[in-house]
Amino acid sequence: MKSLAKDLFEPVIPMSYLQLMVEIMAERGMSVEALLQGSGMSMEQAAQSDARMSAAQWGLVVANALRASGDWGLGYEYGLRMRLSVHGFLGYAAMSSLTLGDALDILVRYFQSRQRSLSLFRTADGEACVIEMTQLHPLSMGHPMAPVRAFMFEALMVGIVKGVSSMLQLDGFPGGAEICFDWPEPDYYRHYRDRLPAVRFDQPGNCLRISTSVLALRPHMADALASQQAVERCEQELALAGGSHESVSQQVRTVLASTMGSCPTQDQLAARLHMSSRSLARKLQMEGCSFSQLLKEERRRVASYLLEYSSLELQQIASQLGYVDPANFTRAFRQWTGELPSQYRYRLRKR
Repeated sequence: MKSLAKDLFEPVIPMSYLQLMVEIMAERGMSVEALLQGSGMSMEQAAQSDARMSAAQWGLVVANALRASGDWGLGYEYGLRMRLSVHGFLGYAAMSSLTLGDALDILVRYFQSRQRSLSLFRTADGEACVIEMTQLHPLSMGHPMAPVRAFMFEALMVGIVKGVSSMLQLDGFPGGAEICFDWPEPDYYRHYRDRLPAVRFDQPGNCLRISTSVLALRPHMADALASQQAVERCEQELALAGGSHESVSQQVRTVLASTMGSCPTQDQLAARLHMSSRSLARKLQMEGCSFSQLLKEERRRVASYLLEYSSLELQQIASQLGYVDPANFTRAFRQWTGELPSQYRYRLRKR
């Protein structure tokens, strides 16, 4: 229970989330004082953009808003109104990423610098990219009232898919977007149905599914330098928040991404994570993947990036990815994409 208490009462949630709630509830006639009642936060604290609140405080604010509004679907409204800038440097890092896939990886990696009671994981299911959200403790949503839990999942899932649409400047939601919740369909859903992507209830878990076809798309504010600077600030914030509870597979993805194609061996990467190669293999197997699978995913990501944005020759790209024989790289790339590397580069640069 000690770690639960720490997660509940440590101030890690940016006050910008509260400020968005203030904005929404002001339109419904609720004062800031009423919203903050019982939270221990003052009006002055609530107005400070660089301040933080605890999960317990945020949960109480949400409960106050739900009770006062009588709108148990407020999580949907909050998610639809969530701007990427609300997330601070995390939002800026995502907005300036070079691909949507990179943006989602950043979101997963640094999510716990914003919220310690929930965790995000990115997986794949056929042609779908899956962002799964899990609750780290049974009582960790900041308030025992069940609708508070629903609010948290609804707001964050809708907010993520809304952010994807914003980054890609889409009029609606990305093709194939679908949100899954683990509770029965509530009555209030019908009031929001037309404003949301497809939603499925009574599912095994809580997740967002989008087509993998959009992962290579470039956000309209893509900027490599700006993203790097924002990611550095996210690293600092994550460290201040006490690090991450991310899975071993996500830690491997993070290390591989940081090497930008230098492709460490399993032994080298295990050493980076302070464990033996055998322990790494066993833990990845428990999470349903392997080092070779994650390495292949990273090679594909880096290869696609270098082919589109660099002037490196194919032989140089193959070498950077760890292929001694360029023909092996060509064969692997064709298996990944159905195209030769030269065809892929020509097609993208012709656009």
